[in-house]
Amino acid sequence: MFTMLSVVSLVNSDQDGSVPTRRERARAQTRSEILVAARDLVRQGEEINMRAVARAVGMTAPGLYRYVDGHDDLLDLLGGSLYEELIDDLVRARDALDPSDLTARLIAMAHAFRGWALAHRHEYGLLFASPLMTAAHTNTGCTHEAGMRFGALFAEVFAAMWEAGIIPPPDLDEVDPELLRQLEDSEMKGFHLPLPVRYLYIRQWSRLYGMVTLEAFGQLHWALEDSLGLFEAMLDDCAAELGLPRTYYHQGWLPPRPLFSRRARPRGCSGRTASPGGCTPIRCSSSAGSAPCSCRRCTRWPWPA
Repeated sequence: MFTMLSVVSLVNSDQDGSVPTRRERARAQTRSEILVAARDLVRQGEEINMRAVARAVGMTAPGLYRYVDGHDDLLDLLGGSLYEELIDDLVRARDALDPSDLTARLIAMAHAFRGWALAHRHEYGLLFASPLMTAAHTNTGCTHEAGMRFGALFAEVFAAMWEAGIIPPPDLDEVDPELLRQLEDSEMKGFHLPLPVRYLYIRQWSRLYGMVTLEAFGQLHWALEDSLGLFEAMLDDCAAELGLPRTYYHQGWLPPRPLFSRRARPRGCSGRTASPGGCTPIRCSSSAGSAPCSCRRCTRWPWPA
């Protein structure tokens, strides 16, 4: 889980690329154990402090400073390793699909981001809702560098979609000039996104981040027991803004299916399915012996088991 930490540790102690010594390997292992202990505190919703981490790895708090420079350094290393884990999930979801299907890749990455956040709510809060370091370290360190790589994953897909002509340029005439000025001055390392695409990118990311944050922090439980449908509706709106087909992407990364206006799962269905000759009644798939229902009131697609 914390392979990145071991790499960082070995590079710091052995710059010439030679095989690490036994002492260096032991140091890297201890630092990995320290990160595991810090991660466990985060997972349990507890505050990360040097005494608690030292106690978990069986050493004194002063002894911990032989492996990390302090509380900020510990948080920086932990933030970097969490970002690397999240990046791995996004890359795995993206690379499972045809490289030419950029839209599907973007949707898969959005689902992977949501999936990681909901599976690691406290870790998500540490990365995206709490400052990991003091203001003096916000633009340096493991967390910052890994965070830039995380953002670049989405920017890379946007850039490819723009170059392929998939994303039509938006009309910026009615956009706040001050907002456009800030976007022009902003820096997106590694990718040159024209201003119109940069505008769409920040709007799309704001929606994705806002929706996932509401879900991860349980702020929709008062209204929804399962907010997946709302998340998919948000993706649907994002697709519409990008001029893409309205699609529903199954969590199992199956091929896209049309997303109808509702994802209700009724026991029986009295809806109708469109046909060249007009709307024809169709029985819901919950009824024995009937064909899968494709009406607008039921989305019981015949997904493989």
